[in-house]
Amino acid sequence: MALRLSVLTGGICPPPSVLVKGRRAVIGRGAAVDVRIPDPSVSPIHATIVKRGEAYLLTDESSLHGTGVASAGAHTPVWLPPDSPRVIEAGERIWIGQIELRADFEAPPRGAPTGFEELAETLVRAGLGAAGMDPTPELVESTLKELTDLPEESLELPDPDPRDEPVGVAALSEEDRHPPWKTDLLVAGIALVILAGCLLGMMRALGTT
Repeated sequence: MALRLSVLTGGICPPPSVLVKGRRAVIGRGAAVDVRIPDPSVSPIHATIVKRGEAYLLTDESSLHGTGVASAGAHTPVWLPPDSPRVIEAGERIWIGQIELRADFEAPPRGAPTGFEELAETLVRAGLGAAGMDPTPELVESTLKELTDLPEESLELPDPDPRDEPVGVAALSEEDRHPPWKTDLLVAGIALVILAGCLLGMMRALGTT
């Protein structure tokens, strides 16, 4: 069986996803990871998934904003201690920083694509489009680079939705949509949670305004 991780945050329909079918996959914001999630709350190397027998184990790699897991039907995640592997169960939700994923298992056909290479650009295009910007290849590339190169700093993140619903823009309060970032470097809060203040900073950084 392979592990399907679907991105719930952002309300993209259908949710973009990746298929983890190898022995190891690294999740993060850095350019060299397998599952690349371009969001400021995601560390360059955030978490790893390792297959042991038929089980997939999730480990937080001392990420700045944490890795959480909520069992199917649970309302709030349990945040994992660093370097403490946890078995992933079907239907669980996984938080990588403020980005929410859903875990499912499937038996893919031989040669099924992982979707690793497409995920980051898909998320950036969706974010730019939701912000009313034209996701040209040049803007997608420059935005993705800006997010990849963003120095890691502590952010004030909204708590996961206590109703156990996807934490998309519609589910955030006005205060959560404009959180008090602890940095003067305002770049795209694009990817999945489209925060207006972050987008304005991103556009200024890219010279589009």
